[in-house]
Amino acid sequence: MGDNDDYDWQSEEIDLEQLMDIIDKKEKQNEVIGVILYWDKSSIGMQLLIWNSGKLPFILTINRKILNDNTEINVTDVNWYLERILPAFIGGNILP
Repeated sequence: MGDNDDYDWQSEEIDLEQLMDIIDKKEKQNEVIGVILYWDKSSIGMQLLIWNSGKLPFILTINRKILNDNTEINVTDVNWYLERILPAFIGGNILP
């Protein structure tokens, strides 16, 4: 807490209540909230940053899903992520 844009990513498994407590405290201090999320039973993950302006950039870099790994150019399978991310936000009343 109180990172003053000097980000200190920390790693530990926490439950939803602990996560919401941290987010609440950081939000009250107008801090950027950064969370690394993994899909259940996989090594695929993403970084999510939340600004108090409502911006939510997703950084898809953790064992990212690609369209075809047999080519020299690995293109991220963005649709794979959208199919999994958007329902969580819409169902959670985060998006209208």
